[in-house]
Amino acid sequence: SHRYRDHSPAEARFRTYIGAMERAGLPCELIGTNLLHHTSIHDALQKYIAEFGCPEALVCVNDETAMYVYRALVDLGFKIPDNTFLLGCDGLPFMNCFEPPLSTIAQPTEEICALAWQFLKNRMANPDLPRQEATFDAQLVVRKSMMNLV
Repeated sequence: SHRYRDHSPAEARFRTYIGAMERAGLPCELIGTNLLHHTSIHDALQKYIAEFGCPEALVCVNDETAMYVYRALVDLGFKIPDNTFLLGCDGLPFMNCFEPPLSTIAQPTEEICALAWQFLKNRMANPDLPRQEATFDAQLVVRKSMMNLV
């Protein structure tokens, strides 16, 4: 049986985030929500802000979540980057279409796809191969959503 949760991109990103925050000596919190529904993200953020105030920065597990967080912040009357900084993760091109453009951690998508294809071909040629894994370096793409921070 496979343990997908332990190997999911979201889980790996979360562990990396927690580790980086701990090494920097900075506090971090998880605003728990159902990432599949934008209304859940909106409601969770609204509840968090009502109890604790607007966070100094929000790091989202992916760019889609950052898009929903952006919408929620705007709906709640907050301005990015004046009230909070916002960062997504994936490097999707549409992150540049927001006002302000949203920062992201960009993945090397072409390299990932090429290696995934190679892994698949390897598995088809040899179904008994052990699990194949790879790690890629990502790049921080700083845009105006974090401009006052850097």
